Amino acid sequence: MSDLKAYHELACENLDVISAKVLDFIGQELASGQTGWIFLNTKNLLLAVPELMTFFQQHKLRPMDASITVLYDDFSIHVDTLPVIAKINFPIKNNQGWVNRWYLLDNHILDACETIVDHLGFHKKDVSTVTDKMTLMAELRDQSRPIVFNSGIPHSVIKQDAVDLPRVVLSVTFFNEPLDQLR
Repeated sequence: MSDLKAYHELACENLDVISAKVLDFIGQELASGQTGWIFLNTKNLLLAVPELMTFFQQHKLRPMDASITVLYDDFSIHVDTLPVIAKINFPIKNNQGWVNRWYLLDNHILDACETIVDHLGFHKKDVSTVTDKMTLMAELRDQSRPIVFNSGIPHSVIKQDAVDLPRVVLSVTFFNEPLDQLR
């Protein structure tokens, strides 16, 4: 996984339309006060936001799962559940003042980390005990475009000077991962 870039920005002509329609679609989730990862019905999302499907077709991608991340505070260093590595994140709301960071960690150390079950029931590596062995490899401030990102390496989201909350990002996984965008 360390042979892949941390992220790659993508052009998206309809991002304003996509963001507005996603916000309409997730209105109930935002009103509920839920935070963190919230899974969505992918089929219903694509029906409600056909511009997303057009974007994915342009990139020859077949969407699998969609979720939103709603943050009021930092999202500590973590790795996502394997086997999916390359995901696309769309900035939906209030991404100014936030920094996405990716960290370099020797694969032997990562492999030796304990496997835990997170609050969503997924098995993943617990990197919380080895943060002192990590070095910053990349960061993205004020995400304003969709990104393909490497979720298999340690990463975090830090609130630096965000004024408007919550930060909302749409994350989509694919049957045919866009790994080529990270090479």
